[in-house]
Amino acid sequence: MSRVKCSARSVASVVVLACATACGSGDSTPAAGGSAGHLGSAQAGSSGITTGGVSGRAGTSSSNAGSGGAPVSGGAGGASAGGSGGVLGELDRFLPLRSGNTWIYQVDRAGTLTTKTTIVGAEELVGGDGPNSGELAFRVVTTKSDGGMAETVSWQALRGSRAVRYREQTFGPADGLLEQEESWSPYKLRVDEAPEQILTGASWVEQYDETKLPVGQPSTSASNSDTWTVLDESESVTVPAGTFDALVVQRVGATSTKTYWFVRGVGKVMETGGQNELLESYDVQP
Repeated sequence: MSRVKCSARSVASVVVLACATACGSGDSTPAAGGSAGHLGSAQAGSSGITTGGVSGRAGTSSSNAGSGGAPVSGGAGGASAGGSGGVLGELDRFLPLRSGNTWIYQVDRAGTLTTKTTIVGAEELVGGDGPNSGELAFRVVTTKSDGGMAETVSWQALRGSRAVRYREQTFGPADGLLEQEESWSPYKLRVDEAPEQILTGASWVEQYDETKLPVGQPSTSASNSDTWTVLDESESVTVPAGTFDALVVQRVGATSTKTYWFVRGVGKVMETGGQNELLESYDVQP
């Protein structure tokens, strides 16, 4: 089965988008739309680009944000939605976690432009001293292209309808040494795709404990509450990687507000708040 890739380039400050659908070996018939998890590889301004023996042309992808259930208002969060592992197929997830999956983002932070690359590694024990040290999770590594050695390593998992983060390490840009460790109990939510949590207007509260351990300094712990709201269950969004139908969710915490655009079978395609991120390309295992 082919691997899923999608990319595009900007020409004369106008983003020219190209996505293609690869459906089996040797099939050169492109499919505009359809599952975002079955896109082939193409370059902007080109047609018939061949990657791995499969050709394609520019197109858009779409996804269903889901239906059913009633909007939830002020529900208590923080409880596990089930055991480890997902209840949905990998290509149906808003954040598909599988070893080898890769996302590259254009990042704009206060006018400074960089790129960052996120790669899902092997599934392993979370480790560390936090409450989830014995849980299995994927080791996710994010690096930045700012010329330094900055890197974050986090342990993330699929729990029922949820994608969650258990632990994270931050390494400094100057020397690549560990600067801080964070852990969450029971976890920190990334996205919840339960039917009632992906309807426009749905809103709920996530409660969790956060522990920070800066290197060479005392640790700090705090209880946090984040309010999540679904702004749109299916919004068309265009980023360098293509045009998608996305679930738009907003997280309001004590110190920040962030908005995320998630696409089934693709993952996060855009983020605003603090810094802006646009998906440039991705490689998602089928």
